[in-house]
Amino acid sequence: MKKLFSLLAVLTAVALCGSEIDLSSLSPSDTAVAGKLDIAVLLQMPQVRQFLPPHSAAAIRYDDVEKVFCGSDARLRRGFMICKFRNAAAWQRLWRTLDGRLTPLPAERRILLFEVKNSVRPPAKVYFAVLAPLVAGFYYEPSGKGDFRCDYSGAPAAVRKYYHAATPFVLGGRVKKAAPPLSGVRAFYFAPGRDRDGMAAICGNVVCSEPLAASLTIVALQGTISVYLQEFLKLTPEQTADALSRIKMYQYGKKIRIEFSDFPYLTKLWQRMAVRP
Repeated sequence: MKKLFSLLAVLTAVALCGSEIDLSSLSPSDTAVAGKLDIAVLLQMPQVRQFLPPHSAAAIRYDDVEKVFCGSDARLRRGFMICKFRNAAAWQRLWRTLDGRLTPLPAERRILLFEVKNSVRPPAKVYFAVLAPLVAGFYYEPSGKGDFRCDYSGAPAAVRKYYHAATPFVLGGRVKKAAPPLSGVRAFYFAPGRDRDGMAAICGNVVCSEPLAASLTIVALQGTISVYLQEFLKLTPEQTADALSRIKMYQYGKKIRIEFSDFPYLTKLWQRMAVRP
């Protein structure tokens, strides 16, 4: 089986190479929320490289990936991540990382499809597909019921229009019947921009169903961020309050404007996460 996977990896990597692929065109047709990361561009930025954690032998190397398009359906349940790898060597490292964890499934059209074993707790399942030369798709199914169908018909035009901006990072989409704290959110969009003071920042616009929902969403977001900082980064309540003060949220009726420009502080948090026990 190892020799078969190795051969498939090489053949897939070298076949039909040359044309640039729009990863959003390979995403599921029910994609409603998605994010774009141009890792090749981000790694050229010193302020990004300086706080990246060391590579792990058990994970995909971030410098092996050129671009990522990820997202979910409108209920934020079924998720996916599509990765374009740098070259054949990076592609083979991916296969070695997955070695021994792939169960082949019947091929769908022209793609190779596998279930990834021991990746999540039952009944959820993770699937892996070879969508194009050097392009891998990972899919999260929370129910794990029925035969998995790899839908790569492409995100709807309403979603794909967000991701044509010339920026290495974009996150946006529309939410439908989501669980709290996102139940009042209807649409959102985040990308690099400028804050009120003209500083480089990550800026976001969140549209809620009504002004009251926007007020409650701000409170819910602050609470969620607070829990994450204290539980996962082990910040004290005082440190958490300091971190929250750096995230600016402004409400305009049913709309929320979110701005974050303190990238040196973000670097410290990332480094703390990389070295935490």
